[in-house]
Amino acid sequence: MINKWTDKIQKGQLAFIFFSAGFFTCTWDLLATLEVYKFTLKAHQGFFLLAFLCALVENLPLKRKDVLARLGSGFSISILGLAGYYILTSPWSAYPLKTILYTGWLVFNLFTIWGTAQLLAAKVDRFSFLKLALFTMAFHTVIVLFDQVAYQFGHVGGFIGFNQDLYLDWGVSRPHAFASEPSYLGTFLCLGVLTTLPWILFQKRWSLSLLWIACVFALVFTNSRTAWFGLLAGIFLFGLLYRRFVGRISRKIYLALVILPVVFAGVFFAITTPGHRLVLKERLVVSMVNGQDGPSNARIRALATAWDMAKRTNGKGTGLGASFKYWMDHYLRTDIEFTLPQWTLDQRYFKKNTFGDEVIMSIWGQTLAEGGIPGILLFFSAAFFFLRSQWRRFRESNDLLVLGSLVASLVFFFFVTLWLGNIARGDIWVWYALWSRLALPNPA
Repeated sequence: MINKWTDKIQKGQLAFIFFSAGFFTCTWDLLATLEVYKFTLKAHQGFFLLAFLCALVENLPLKRKDVLARLGSGFSISILGLAGYYILTSPWSAYPLKTILYTGWLVFNLFTIWGTAQLLAAKVDRFSFLKLALFTMAFHTVIVLFDQVAYQFGHVGGFIGFNQDLYLDWGVSRPHAFASEPSYLGTFLCLGVLTTLPWILFQKRWSLSLLWIACVFALVFTNSRTAWFGLLAGIFLFGLLYRRFVGRISRKIYLALVILPVVFAGVFFAITTPGHRLVLKERLVVSMVNGQDGPSNARIRALATAWDMAKRTNGKGTGLGASFKYWMDHYLRTDIEFTLPQWTLDQRYFKKNTFGDEVIMSIWGQTLAEGGIPGILLFFSAAFFFLRSQWRRFRESNDLLVLGSLVASLVFFFFVTLWLGNIARGDIWVWYALWSRLALPNPA
């Protein structure tokens, strides 16, 4: 029995099984969580820790310098530098305990998620990771599509997962499975669809293609503008880079890149009632154009608040995870109108609140507010080294799988990070891990 388990560890099977479990549950914000001293632990954190430990055991035959070489890169060193900065400046944080805990979470993700994928590169091929991503997306797709149908029969809050209309009361379905909100699940599906796009285009199994198309429909039904625009930008970017560096776009690729989005929009239009379309137009389009949309305009104006926080703290930042506490102490009476919903004015909310909210829903904005000038430079450095490694690998090999990860990472760093917050989220780090793995060759 012991020999069998040892065999599995040496082959990387156990590490990949635990890694798969972590990937599968990484968006479960509202399920399988545990509150410990007002800090939320999630199921995927335990799975990734076990995966990392198994991967380390598997790599014991390697010399220490070889293991460090696998985990050492401009990206990882920059993230460690950012974490070190947060720890060193934690005494001046607006919420020191949270800064220390969140910094630990950041380093934890670097090693257990990104690091595990690096260590598994010598044992697990790239297609196993792609299949894992597609399978996870398919699971959430089934829940979203089922809840989309169930909404029509009165299940406003979701039947299997959750539906945000229970709180918004727009009269429009916004299913988001077990994620905290539609934007997070929509973004997860967006990055997954772009990452797996080249593989789906050139493989010959119709079942996988249909599954991928279903994932796009689920993305559309989350009604997340970040996911919608991110997908369109990614498809355009993929076509542009393919035509410029790979070759002429074939009819098959042209149909996929141009006609499929039109079909998706047509189907969405056909199955959505006129009343629902009017609500979506008013809530998600017209309100944003007129500057009256709560979420989008709050996020745009919060970027200015982030810069102001950096200036007020003399460029060193409020501390990781402490921008909300700092905002409550210094901005509450003046900026409440455009940052948080009106219901938070209820003083009972502030008495029970543990400063777990995010006033700046933007990774770039949060990094500027919480890390100041050094923080934003270190995160920029991490993004630069990450994208440079993807670009170099693509130009050296013209590998289409790397092109997919390059496109997805470009959309993430230059678009998604402007509208979604929390640099330490696990459902973000799984894509860092997957994109880095796709840029590495398969095992010999």
